[in-house]
This record gives sequence, C-alpha cells and structure tokens, in this order.
Amino acid sequence: MNLNGNSGFNILAPLESNYKQFTTTSCTVCKVERSPQNLVSQGAVFYHISNTGGLTDFYNQMGHFSGDAAMLYNEGTISGTLQNEGSATGADAEIWNSGTLNIISNSDTGMIEGKTAAIINLSDGYIGSLTNNGTLSGGQYAAVNQGQLDSLTNTGTMTGGIINYGTITGNVALGSAKLIFAGDSAKVGGVISWNGDKDVSVGHGSKVAVGDNTESASYTADGSVYADNIAVASGSTLIVSQEADWHALATQDDAFSNAGTLVMNSDSILSGNLTNSGTLIMGDQQYLSATLSGDMVNSGKIVLNPTSYSAGNTLTINGNYTGTEGSVISLGSVLADDDSLTDKLVITGDTTGSSILNIFNENGSGAQTLRGIQVVSVGGKSDGIFILGNRVVAGAYDYSLHKGSLADPADDKGWYLTSAIPQPNPTVPNEPTVVVPLTPDLPEDAEPALMVRPETGAYTDNLKASRSLFNVSLHDRSAGIHTTSMWIRNEGGRNKTELSDGQNTTTAKRYVMQIGGDVLTWESGKGGKAVLGVMGGYAVQHGSTHNHLTDHGAKNSVSGYSTGLYGTWYQNWSDKSGLFIDSWLQHGWFNNEVKGEDLSPETYKSRSLSASLEIGYSQHLATFLTQKERENSIWLQPHAQVIWVGVKANDHTEQNGTDVQGTGSDNVLTRLGLRAYLDNRSLKDNDKANFRPFIEANWVYNSKNDGVRMNDEQVGVDGGHNTLEMKAGVEGKLNRNLSVWASVTQQLSGKGYNDTEGTLGLRYRF
Repeated sequence: MNLNGNSGFNILAPLESNYKQFTTTSCTVCKVERSPQNLVSQGAVFYHISNTGGLTDFYNQMGHFSGDAAMLYNEGTISGTLQNEGSATGADAEIWNSGTLNIISNSDTGMIEGKTAAIINLSDGYIGSLTNNGTLSGGQYAAVNQGQLDSLTNTGTMTGGIINYGTITGNVALGSAKLIFAGDSAKVGGVISWNGDKDVSVGHGSKVAVGDNTESASYTADGSVYADNIAVASGSTLIVSQEADWHALATQDDAFSNAGTLVMNSDSILSGNLTNSGTLIMGDQQYLSATLSGDMVNSGKIVLNPTSYSAGNTLTINGNYTGTEGSVISLGSVLADDDSLTDKLVITGDTTGSSILNIFNENGSGAQTLRGIQVVSVGGKSDGIFILGNRVVAGAYDYSLHKGSLADPADDKGWYLTSAIPQPNPTVPNEPTVVVPLTPDLPEDAEPALMVRPETGAYTDNLKASRSLFNVSLHDRSAGIHTTSMWIRNEGGRNKTELSDGQNTTTAKRYVMQIGGDVLTWESGKGGKAVLGVMGGYAVQHGSTHNHLTDHGAKNSVSGYSTGLYGTWYQNWSDKSGLFIDSWLQHGWFNNEVKGEDLSPETYKSRSLSASLEIGYSQHLATFLTQKERENSIWLQPHAQVIWVGVKANDHTEQNGTDVQGTGSDNVLTRLGLRAYLDNRSLKDNDKANFRPFIEANWVYNSKNDGVRMNDEQVGVDGGHNTLEMKAGVEGKLNRNLSVWASVTQQLSGKGYNDTEGTLGLRYRF
C-alpha cells in the first residue's frame, strides 16, 4: 500500500489481511494502533513500513510487528518522533536507519527485539536521541551505531548493550546497560555514566567496554566515563589521553579490567581498581607521567619503555599492587651511576605477590653505583617480590636488582639496580641483642667492588688468540732437516687466565695448523747455508669466561688464517752447530664472536701483523757410543727470540650501546731460554732413523697484557707479563725423506695463568 501524499495515516486493527507493506515518501503523522474494539487480540501484524521521503512523526501505539522484515526502514527524514508503545519482533533488526531520525523513544510498554539488534543506525544514518524506557534486545546487541547518535538515555533494559562504531556526540546515560566501542573510529563527545552526569554513585550496573569477544576496537579516551565496570577486550586498545577522566566505580578488583592493550599518555589518569591480564603500556613520548588511582592486580605486562629512548617515564599506582606468577614489568634506563635516568614504578600502598622485572639499557655507559638506581618505589608494606628477568649490562658492568638501598639501611622498601657487589648482612647472635645495620659500613677510602661482565674476558681472550695463535719458533716448524722440503705442524692447547677484576676466569682451547715449504737455499761462507720459505696457517680458539660472583658467563670464539715468509741461516749446515738466526713475517685475519649469557651474539673482525727475530747458538758438549754402533751427542743451545705483534680490530659497538676496544696491541714478546738435546744417529748409515729428545726452559716476557676497554672502563689479564715455559719432546727422522717432531709445553705465571700445549709436526724432503 502506497501512502504517498497523505497528511497522515492511522492503521487500526483488525485488518482483512495481516500481510501488509506500507510505503511512504511524504506523510505527516503515521500511526499504528490497536483497534478500540480490540476485536483481534494480536493486533495488526505488518512486514514493514518504509520511508524514503519526509515524515514528521511515527507512532506504534500498542501495535505488534512481526515477521522477517523490519518495523521501519528509514532512508528519508523523520523530523519528529518515532514513538513505540507496542512490540516488534522477528526481523534481523526492527529499526533500520540510513537517513535522519530525530528522536527514537521506546516507552515502558515498548518492546523491540531483533535477531541481531533492535536498532541499527547505518554509517549514513543520523539519530538525534535514543531514549529507552522499555526493552531493547537482540541476539548480539540491543543497538548498533555505525553513524551519528547525539545522545543516549536508558532507564529500561538493553540486552547486549549498544555497540558504537561511529560517533556519539553528546552524553550517554547507560542505566544498567553496556556501551561497547568497536573499530578504530568510534567516538563519544559527552559524559558516559549511568545517568549522563559526572555521578560517582555505584551499583547501577553500567558498563563500558572497548571491544568484545567478536569485535575488536581501538579507542582514544578524551572524555569522561563514570561506570560501574570498564573493560578492554583481548585484541582491543584503549588509548588514555591527557584529557581523559575515566572512573570504574565498582569496588571489586576487576572494576577496570584490561585483557587487551591499555595505553597511558602524559598526565593521564584512570580511577578504579585495575586487573591487568593484557598489556599496560606508556605512550611513545619521553618523560611521561601517568596515574592509576586504585589497586592493581597484574597478571599481564606493564611496559614503561615502549621505545629504546623513553627512559624517564613514571607510572604511579595510588593504591596496592599485587603481582601474580608470570606477570612482567618492563623498564628502560640510561645505566650509569645512582642518578641515572630511568623509568620508575611508584606504588604508594602495599605490595604482595611477585613480578618479573625486565630492565633494558638505553645507551648508558655504565658506572659505579653506591645506593643504587631506584626503579620501584614502595610507600606501604613491601612484601612483594620483584625478580630480575634479564641480564642488565652497561659498559663493563653487570647490574643486579636488590631490595633496599645498599648505601641507606633505612630505605628497605624500594627496589634498586646496582653495579656494586652487595655486602652480606652480618649474622646477629641471639645473645646479646644488638642493633646491626643491614649493610656494613665501608671504610672511608674504600669503594664497593663492581660486578664486571664476563664478556670482558671473552673479548680479551679473542685479542690474546689473535696475537699468539700463529707465533712460532724455529724448532716449532723444523726437525733438523733443512734441504728443500715441505712441513706441516699441528698444535692443540688450552689455557686458563684470571682477569684483573678478581672475578672472571677464562678457559680456552685452541687448534692451529701451519704448513710451509722451503723455496730457496744458498750457500753462505764455509759450511753455512740460508733457507727462505713461505708458510700459511689456519687456527681456531674457543673460550669460556665465568664470573664467580655473579655466576654469569660468556663464550667467545676466533678463527682465522695467516700467510707469511720465513728465513733461516746456519753457521754450520751439516751438524747445525754454532750460530743460527731465524726470522719470519706474518699477516693474519680473523673472525671473532662473543656471546654473553642471555645477550645477543656480537661479531667483529680483526687483523694482525707480526714479525720475529730469533738467534741461538748450538754447542756440542760430549759424544759417546752405544753397542749398536749408534752415536749419542749431547748439545746445549741457548737462544733468544723477539716477536712484535700488532693487532687491529674493527671498531665495535655492542647492541646495548657499549663501545669495545682491545688493549695490549703492539706487544713485544721476548723469549730467553736454553735447550738441551741428545742427538742419536747411526754411524754407518746416515739415512737410517735417528732421533733427538730434548728438554727446554724459557723465560717469556710480554711488554703488554691483553685486555679490553668497554666504554671508559679497562680490564685485562692479571698475570702473563713474566712466564716460565717448560718444554719436552723429540725430533726424529724416520727415513731419508720423512721427519717428525712432537712436544709438550707448559707455561706458568702468576695470578693463576697457565697454558698447556701439544705439537705434532711432519717434514718431507723432496
């Protein structure tokens, strides 16, 4: 039935048929009412009324709409009031609006129920005000707003609440209903509360939700909310601006519940008890200060450092804090001394439970602390436990987390980061009763020891390896045969060093293979001869450093190659007696890695240039014969060697911002010693096997100790300047062409330094 052009229409029940559709584009007053005679108990039943033009008012006075179609489709304008005193059921939504609808009023007798929602305001729709004194319900929501709604007042029942994707420009009086924000463009310009005013009374059942189980949301709070309960759903985000004034009024722990993401900005305040199972995070600016006025139960994550440069943020909880197992708090600090810039959690009430505290260095250089860097402040009872969840390092130092200040025994509530080694609390005897400070006083001139990172030992060991792996003496690469030949030597060893900090010990294992060959020989004077050769090598060393105070460790590895030249001159070539001079020049290049415990691996490259000059004198002492026609000659050989090594590593900055530089390059090593050996050979056939057992003792001096500078702090090997070297082995000729040699070397020095090495070499004469 087309009602266009009517100034109004009034539909009375009963009708001849209850299957009707009414369409109008211009009707002043449209009314549906039950017949006064009340002849049909069900009243009038319609599929829908469709308005595409202009209406003034629409009334359903006790009529009953049912069926699959809606009570009203409005694509035009209803400039007056849509008044419902009857009922409408059966459609997906009973009121669809994509036009302009000035007022929707559902009276206390009105009941509108849709399969999805009672009312849907589409994205192009405008509703001036929605007032519900009756019942609005839907399978999911009572009302859906995708467009603009100026105000909402509810004193009745709204089953499922109202979900807002669009804009509500004015106040929202929820009564006992729930307002849900969905999508990323929802807005509310006025006050949200049970009655539309800034009313802090509680118990009306009003709820505000950011997202729900089916719809996620990202909502920026910049107005006022006074609701019994506020909730942020999983997958949704609530951004609390400086202007926000949000209050969760209920007294239970989860009056404000966050299962999604809650973003706090500068000077933002939330009021109410908060249960956080999601993420509470500060905005990405620096020096933010946000406040929760209420208690917090945290089973999720609190992030005060959203960026790598945000140190200086403060979150204040004006209430109590309870941490549940697995809860995490993340902070950033520019780690240095006590006055370091840091994020901070301030709790004015009591603490209970436990939380993991992850603290990240934001390019701090590391320094000595006395009282420590306060990261958690507690105003009430400090029964809660905060556990450091990650390694905290800066420069050469490790930082640890402690309850109470190391320098102020009276401050035993807060939690502090410190690079100093905590002093143990003294044991107090039962009798007599005495008052003992929590931390013993230090002597006036004493400074607390600092916790030095084990990575210092790892970097130092890599430098030491780059400097020493390819160092050789004449006997290390020869077996007494010096005609044109090729040789190969294999070395395996392990060493142990103590660092100067007194905390870190490094152990390392190495393997070295060097191969070379004589390329040129020439006569030199009476019986003398010189040899020129080339050589190359491969070496790898793996080390591990352990700090016995912090129990932290670090691993290191270095692998590299070398090429070089060598030259040797013998005064008497035939029996190698008299004077000899040996020299070599090598270039090496290395790949280095340091992997600290719980830290990312650090990789860098280094290069070395080294040169050696060795001089010695072989003196025959005695000869005696055996019954098997073999000659035994006893020889002494004093010798001296000088090795210069320069190592250059690429400038390296760790991922935590620490600058790393090696120290001890341009080292000069001197070796002064004496070798005694027995030359056993056949008198009849010089090509038969002979051997040469030996023992050797050397004094080894290094002009510089290896070490590392991390930012401004330097740590090095403690010991190794002066080293006693003992060596024993044998050199032998197996046949005319093949010679072998093997040795075991032990180095000992002060401060726990020791090195054990085994060498096996082969030389083949062509």
